[in-house]
Amino acid sequence: MKIIKTIIALAFFLALPQAYADGGTWRTTCTKNVECPAGQTGYITLSTTFSNSGGMKCNNPSIYWGNAKQTANTCVNSAPIYKETKYDYGTEYCPAAQPSGIINTKQSYDVWSDGSIRNVSGFKEISRTCTPIYVRTDYDYGTEYCPAAQPSGIINTKQSYDVWSDGSIRNVSGFKEISRTCTPIYVRTDYDYGTEYCPAAQPSGIINTKQSYDVWSDGSIRNVSGFKETSRTCVPIKSQSETQYRENTCSTGQSGKITQSRTYDVWTDDTVKNFSTWVVIKNTCSINNEELKKDKRAELCPEGYTGEKIYKWEPYYTNDSYSIIDTDGSKIEYALSTLHHREVLESNTCKEIPTQGIETKDGVEQVSCDDFLVAVAGSYTGIVYKYGEYVTSYSSKTKGTSTVFNTKSIDKTSCKAQMTDMSIEYKSGDCELGETGSKKYYRYKAINSKSEITYPYGDWTMLDNTCVAQGAADNATPVAPEKVTGLLSNMHFTSSRLMADDSFSTYLNNLAADGWTGKERHKLTISIDDLSNGSYDAKKISSIISKYQSVVGAGNADIKIVLPRSIDKLVGNGNITAKATTTKTLALKSIRLVGTNAVVNYVELTSGKAVKAPTAKETKIQVLSSDVDLTKISSE
Repeated sequence: MKIIKTIIALAFFLALPQAYADGGTWRTTCTKNVECPAGQTGYITLSTTFSNSGGMKCNNPSIYWGNAKQTANTCVNSAPIYKETKYDYGTEYCPAAQPSGIINTKQSYDVWSDGSIRNVSGFKEISRTCTPIYVRTDYDYGTEYCPAAQPSGIINTKQSYDVWSDGSIRNVSGFKEISRTCTPIYVRTDYDYGTEYCPAAQPSGIINTKQSYDVWSDGSIRNVSGFKETSRTCVPIKSQSETQYRENTCSTGQSGKITQSRTYDVWTDDTVKNFSTWVVIKNTCSINNEELKKDKRAELCPEGYTGEKIYKWEPYYTNDSYSIIDTDGSKIEYALSTLHHREVLESNTCKEIPTQGIETKDGVEQVSCDDFLVAVAGSYTGIVYKYGEYVTSYSSKTKGTSTVFNTKSIDKTSCKAQMTDMSIEYKSGDCELGETGSKKYYRYKAINSKSEITYPYGDWTMLDNTCVAQGAADNATPVAPEKVTGLLSNMHFTSSRLMADDSFSTYLNNLAADGWTGKERHKLTISIDDLSNGSYDAKKISSIISKYQSVVGAGNADIKIVLPRSIDKLVGNGNITAKATTTKTLALKSIRLVGTNAVVNYVELTSGKAVKAPTAKETKIQVLSSDVDLTKISSE
């Protein structure tokens, strides 16, 4: 509220004329007093000066007081007085529970003469139109027991209700069924009993029957079995007596027939009972006396004899008793004069075969060196050959033939003690007098199964000869290495040895150049003593293996790779560093050959105060080139 203040000028003026030298105009100064602002007493004196040429009085209303100066102010505050009560009107939002509508408000305040506002009541509600509104429809779900007739399962129910903004619930539908799984259950099994007439075949007695059915909780009847027989007293009765006839053939070699009869009772179930014994009522059997058999029969002598036996037939007659066996096991007997034939020996040329030799032929038998030398399996390699004759003879005592091998000579030169720790020794020799160059020799050194140092392939053998006569070096043809004669079947080298010395590769090349081929199984073991980065050449080792397989034949070559078992032999691969191996922060778990790579599994151990679980690591190291035949390569 704004209070307009009006200043009313007092009706007194003071003119202070000032004459100028020309006598026509002068300066006039006027003053006036005005009221103090409301709520104050006293007055304010204003003064203004202007040029006056017409004799203007200070009370002239045309005088301009806009630039007047205040020359005096005696205003002091006086006690204000109440003037009026005023009102402000407003609106407020309804509460969230009743958001529809509005709340009307009003506040009162007193206006005083000094323009101050007092006794402000604050806005207070004077009316409202607030009402709640619909918010949502919610649902309650419940279950009810199934009716007694269908006690298995449950009835699912649901009721809806409207939720209004003031939290009130309206339009409750009440619980209504939405689904049910109610099914009746088995209560008991009941039985019905009945009787039936016996069948016509067994007319005497009665048939007792029974049927079962399941009674369920809804009163339904299920699984009705139908009436089934439980017992019967039915028995057949005799309906008539009949006579049965049959004919039997006579004994072998006779013509005619034997006729029999018997009586029996027929019963209503078509069974027959009370059979009488069969009685012969007619016999027409007779002998058909045939001519004498004239055929002769030859028979071989028993085993162990030569020659044959000849048999012939002769006739004779007898009054013989004959019988046939009835189907009921009884015997029917009768007598007839009968022609017989018997076979008698006519001649016998059988003679015993004496003991004698039948066949002799050369042969050879072989046995392993271990068996021949009665040694533990694996002590020796090679085969022992026994040369001799297979002699087949006949014995008149046993009446059979037998074959024995008579040994004449034994060859056991291929028996060699099994070698381990195989290595090659080399030495150099001087040329003959007047020659320049050098000679290089080699020999194999091994430990046999008896722990003895042996030279299984003989003493020093020429490997290379570069000796030429002095003065002829420029024109001389290089001397070819002396021809090598074979390869040990069980050899062992370290990888560092094969990489540092090319002698074995040279030896294999010489074998290949001379056309040597292996006919037995050969085994090469390569122990990889260091797989550290820069210490192993997979390409070179693979080349040696391929050459070995080529020389002895892929089917005869067994290659065994022995991998290192120490983590310090794997430095430079993965996270395996020299520092880690020396500080024992790495531990090797396993190493195995998979294809051409060694798969290394190791754990990284924590150090310091913080204890953590070891971290499993894996890395792969190339051991063989991809072009190596892996068919018969194994590892450990």
